[in-house]
Order: sequence, then C-alpha cells, then structure tokens
Amino acid sequence: MTADGTAAGSAAVFPARHWEHRCGPQWSAELLSAAQAYSSRIGSSAVVIVQHGRIVAEWGEVQRRFMVASIRKSLLSALYGMAIEEGRVRLSDTLAMLDIDDRDPSLTEDEKRATLADLLTTRSGIYHPVDREPAAVAAQRPLRGSHAPGTFWYYNNWDFNAAGTIYEKVTGSGIFASFKQRVADRIGMEDFVVDACAYGSSNASVHRHYEFRLNPRDLARFGWLYLHGGRWQQEQIVPADWVRESTRPHASPHSELFAGRGYGYMWWTGFASDWGPTVTLPQGTFYALGFGAQYVLVIPRHDLVIVHAVDIERQHWPWISDHAIGRLLWLILSATGIGDVGRDTSFASVPLAARREGETLRAALAGATLRYAESALDGPYFMRLNADGSAALTKGAARQLAVHRQMVDRRRQALSRLGRIPSPLRSLARLDRGRDRQPLRRRRHDVPAGDADAGMISGAVRRACRRFPPHRSSSASASGRQEPRRCRPVPSASCGSTGANGPASR
Repeated sequence: MTADGTAAGSAAVFPARHWEHRCGPQWSAELLSAAQAYSSRIGSSAVVIVQHGRIVAEWGEVQRRFMVASIRKSLLSALYGMAIEEGRVRLSDTLAMLDIDDRDPSLTEDEKRATLADLLTTRSGIYHPVDREPAAVAAQRPLRGSHAPGTFWYYNNWDFNAAGTIYEKVTGSGIFASFKQRVADRIGMEDFVVDACAYGSSNASVHRHYEFRLNPRDLARFGWLYLHGGRWQQEQIVPADWVRESTRPHASPHSELFAGRGYGYMWWTGFASDWGPTVTLPQGTFYALGFGAQYVLVIPRHDLVIVHAVDIERQHWPWISDHAIGRLLWLILSATGIGDVGRDTSFASVPLAARREGETLRAALAGATLRYAESALDGPYFMRLNADGSAALTKGAARQLAVHRQMVDRRRQALSRLGRIPSPLRSLARLDRGRDRQPLRRRRHDVPAGDADAGMISGAVRRACRRFPPHRSSSASASGRQEPRRCRPVPSASCGSTGANGPASR
C-alpha cells in the first residue's frame, strides 16, 4: 500500500458525479448479506462501504440527509487545516489573544490561557455551561478551575462550540458556507446544502452549536478525501500534514465511555474493543464519531471507508452499542477476506457440541468472574456471576479495596498462627532469617490466583514488630541478668482485640 492507502502500482480512483458500484471478487456475498441482515436487526438506518474508489455495497436510506451529531467536529477540523495553513490562526494562539470570552460567569484569566490546540483536543479546562446539554451530562461536568488548560481530557462541547466561533472570527465566513465552498463542492458532494444545517441557541453561552446534516454517500466522499491525505484527484484540498496530525492521538480520553480510544484534532483513533471485543481494526484506522452510532471509518491499510448512520431524530430510535457496531464491522471486514480482524465471537460460531444454554449454561458460569475493560480509567472490571442469576461488579478503587482487604485478612490469619509459637520475637526472627523461611515461600502456591501473596507474610511480620518494638523489663533477675526481651502487647484501642492466639494485625 502507498502512503495514501491505495494499492501499490495502481492509480487512486475517485468518484465522478455519481458513485460507481462494483463488488470485487475478493468480497464474500454471503458475509455481506449477513452484515446487512445484522445491520437491519440492530436498527441501522444506512450503511455505505467504499473500496478502491467504488461502492462495494450499501443499504438503507443512503440518499437521505441525517443529523450527523459530533461528526460535525471532524468536518470543522478539515476547515481548520486550511485556515492554519493560510496563517489565519495558529494552534498556539490563546483565548486571550483571540479575544474569546463568554456569558457570566465569564472566563477567568487562567481559563483564557487555553490554546486553540487545547480546544481541538478538548483539554481546555473550561467548564462553562453550554446550550443543548442534557442535565445528566451537565452533572458530570468538572468544576470550574479544577483543571489547568491542556492537562485534562474531558469531552466538552464548550470547547467544540468555541472552536466554531473562533473559526468564523478569524476567517470572516460562516462554517456551513465555508464547508460548502471549500470542501463539499470541490469533492462533488451530491446533496449538501447550507439550508439543511443549523446553528443552535446562545442562551447559556455565546458560542453556538453548529449542526450538520449530510447523507451517507456524501459522508463517504469526505472519508475518501481523508483516506487520500486530503487530496481529491489532482487537487490538495486539506493540507496533507494536517490530515496526518489531526488523525493521530494527541490525548487519552479519561472516560469509561471512550475507553481504549485516542483523540486527535477532533478525530478519533482506536476502538472500544476493550468493552465489546468483537473486532480488531487494522492499525492506522481513524474515524469521525457522532452520538447515536454515526461513524465515518477510514481504514487506509485496506483502501476502505465505511459509513454508518442512524436516524436519531425519529421518535423511537435504537441505541446501538459499541459491541453491536464491533460485530457489524467484523462481518464487513471479514467479507473482504483481509483476515486478522479478530475471532468470531458470535454464539453461532460455537460448535454445536460445545454450546451450553439455559440451566446448563447457568451452572457452568456460576461462581465465574469475568475480567474486562483493561484500558478503562477505573478498570479493569470484574463481574462475578452468581448461581441465582445475579451478578456483582467491582472496578477501580472498589476492586483495589477488596483486594487490599483480602490481603489484610490473610496477614491477620498468618500472624495469628505465628502467635502460637513460644518466644515470639526469636521465632519470628528465625522465620525471617533462616531455615524456617522457605516453608512460608512455598505457601504462595497454595493461594488462589488474584488473592494476596502469602510470600508477603514475613514482610508483614517485620512491619508488625517494627511498629510494636520489644522492650526491656524494668526489673532484673536474681542472677543480675536482664529478663528476656518480649513484644509489647498490641493496644486494643488502635489495632483491634487481642485474642487467645495473640495480637491481630490491623
């Protein structure tokens, strides 16, 4: 493959006024049919698959304009690439330099130190209210001043809306008109019209939401433009350097909703396979992502663009999970015959002889603990499946606390057992130094996986004796010799009760 994703030795193919349809012999008609059937079952409104400049397959309302939600940000990113190359604005420009503020409570001097780069990577640290923000989302917004600019990733519509304001200010042109003139018309979008797009209100903030509406075929053209490094036929539309920079990760999301992903300049990398391990995307894949499972996936390694759309403006629209999207992508990528897209995780792939259902499955899973979400900020997650069909989930700090309690309990038990030995100090010293130490090490093999390491017991004993050091008796024996050194008793007020077998470790 060449740098722009085309097959080596072949010229890049671009659509003319209308897309050409062609399905190459390497594609599996059976798997494409399975992908379409699955897409219909999960509630997709439209899917378009493009390879080598031609539509391989499409289904649904591919000519209908849909609200593309946060894909709008990737569209604005393309415009920024041109504005930056033309010298109209710099990534290092601060909000103070750009004279950007907002309604009361207005921005602080510290907040105005945020740069344009911070906004495009949603790390401004500005948590001002915005319009059209659901109450549940607003409740999760960090407190004003809790993070300095450029230090913390938070998916923040204030940043994206302010970026829209800045673009219009430095170029003197509206976002939608600029996109039509500078992108849509030049790559031959068939159905883009400015009047189908709209700005939001500006009650909570002066920085307005900018809502795009495009059809999936036109979104496929935009993805094809980026697959070729911003070039369309012989014309460089979006600077190639900007395409490379904007589609590589500059930030790691601090959110379980986006675990395993990276964020560039309003483009995404990686995929949520940590949550729905249904597909392995080829290295170098990047995509535009919008609420409700709107996707423009660009896969340069295989000269492939996939567009997925859902009508989120209808009254009852389906919520399509990352797991479901992953399964759909697995079917599509498997249909290409490229391989290395992960194993088939569907129930249908399990041999009949190995399948378990109903009570048999419940009995097999009873007591099992599932581990997943390794890359989540508060991961990994552990879900224990109980025999009665219920489940218990622990994660992050809660899981660490549970493990810590297990370690403390096992240390307490070990110290209690060791407390039965006469002359505790001498016995513990021998255990720590010499011949009796090895049996303790061997105990670690008796400890179930995931529990405390019994090999740490001797260290716990040392710490316990350091905390309660021996002392000499105030009286001497009749022979004039000092009484034997003994451990001080454990104060019950601070370390729990003292049992018949000796002090319990805290």
